[in-house]
Amino acid sequence: VVEGYLRIPAIVSSILRILVNIQPAEGSVFYSMLYEQRQKCADEFGADPTFLYPLHVSVTGFFEASEFQIRRLRDVIPEMLQRELKDAGGPTIGKVICTKTGYVLFDMQASAITNFSQRLGEVSSRQCGLHIRPKAVNHISLACNRPEEAIREKIRRIFEAPEDAMDDASRLIRETRDGAEFDLVISRLLARSSFERLSEDGPHKFTEVVRIPLNSLIDIPTPR
Repeated sequence: VVEGYLRIPAIVSSILRILVNIQPAEGSVFYSMLYEQRQKCADEFGADPTFLYPLHVSVTGFFEASEFQIRRLRDVIPEMLQRELKDAGGPTIGKVICTKTGYVLFDMQASAITNFSQRLGEVSSRQCGLHIRPKAVNHISLACNRPEEAIREKIRRIFEAPEDAMDDASRLIRETRDGAEFDLVISRLLARSSFERLSEDGPHKFTEVVRIPLNSLIDIPTPR
């Protein structure tokens, strides 16, 4: 009590910076192979701004949410995601593509996740009051800021085995890619880094809010 008044602490709901993406399933052969290839790329050609993030396929842009809003999202996401996976199936990986704008990308087909992203934007606005920007869900960025075509091509060869190559290593790469597993990950941004300070500060720092293996939803009966 202060001069006859009860001092009541203000209740402040912290605002979190949130990102939703799909990532190679932790512990999977595809996860290990992809990060080994990424390290080989760094050893030979140096890092680039893609190293600020874990390897991922963007599902949303960054958005701001309270802890309460995130809890509500966690409640609705699994069923929404499961319905889309049941209709369209899980993501599949295509070829490694080099672009004239300096990118090396894994092409992706993930119509279920694209549809989920659109629905998430609609439902989160209506039920949670959130503004979530859906993404196209169509690639993994393997490298960027690589203006030399020859370097882009060498990076492409690190990540993709030629279809006509029959050696054991090339077959293993193709089989691992064809059997790739993914998780949907909701992450909270703890601290931003920058490419200029990557070697000193490391990448952006995230903590996972939830990780949902996509395969765990595909074979479960959809709630009615």
